[in-house]
Amino acid sequence: MRSSGHHHRRLLPPASPFLALCLTSVTRIQPSVLARLSTSRTARNTATEFSCKMAKRKAIYQHDETLRTHSTRVSSVRPFSALPEADRALFKGAADVDMVLVTDETIFYAQGGGQPFDTGVMASAAAKLQVSAVRNSVATPGAILHLGRCTEGTLREGDAVEQLIDAERRDDNSRLHTGRHLVALAVRKHLLAGAVDDASHKDLVELGASHYPDSAYVNFQGTIEAAHKDAIQEHVDAFINAGLPVKVYFWTEEELRARCAAVPGAVVIRGEDGGLVRAVGIEGAGAYPCGGTHVRDTSLVGKVTVKKISRSKGCSRVSYTVQHP
Repeated sequence: MRSSGHHHRRLLPPASPFLALCLTSVTRIQPSVLARLSTSRTARNTATEFSCKMAKRKAIYQHDETLRTHSTRVSSVRPFSALPEADRALFKGAADVDMVLVTDETIFYAQGGGQPFDTGVMASAAAKLQVSAVRNSVATPGAILHLGRCTEGTLREGDAVEQLIDAERRDDNSRLHTGRHLVALAVRKHLLAGAVDDASHKDLVELGASHYPDSAYVNFQGTIEAAHKDAIQEHVDAFINAGLPVKVYFWTEEELRARCAAVPGAVVIRGEDGGLVRAVGIEGAGAYPCGGTHVRDTSLVGKVTVKKISRSKGCSRVSYTVQHP
């Protein structure tokens, strides 16, 4: 039989000591319970609000790699210690005094795809933040997190800021990244495009790569003999001397798979910018799905040196260095 608390109160004798005690306890406890519920709701609302403010922001460098300064607005500010654990783990060596900013737009490259993050400065009329690391949020996909410390004043949500990246660092990273494409394309041209009459390389598959100054290489599944190093170097040199244009494209997944030299298995196809996927192509050489930054043409890469070819457990690594032009 259905009943309610009101029915129970009417059934109990009015003079019952038990009823008096219950009513008194409820009267005394209710305000504190309501306060806790209110605090809990506020915390949840704050977390939701922060998550919404951190929602996907535009990565300007994906569309214009030439910008070294950019005006935007701070959409959220949070102490490093307040980040979700998954995001705190992204920043090695960060301290609780560090702040994490998300802006409406950014020209700061977020580490990923084997390329290091940009560093630089964000400044408002009254404050300046030294940006020491930039990562893509794990807890809030699409948000780009800028870690740093204010050297002047305090940046606040809603502040208009000027972003200034370390141009030399960006240029070095761009040269290294374009160099990686050149090395991989040189391997493909030499071993997979008929330059070598040897069917043993037909199953060669590109894997991951690193474009760090002290650790630049391209990995392949399959064997690349050291004897091919000089020939690969010659192809790289020819690409650079030709001054081939480097262009950014946004393709559907079907276009990507049809036009790219390779789509490594590690690449996750994500529809962005209206369902399109970013690719970088070197005119006359080949294209790859890529979210990194590059130079405008191959003559700007500098001197790319194929250092060595190492092999282990059925895989090969082609290591290289890049010197300023």
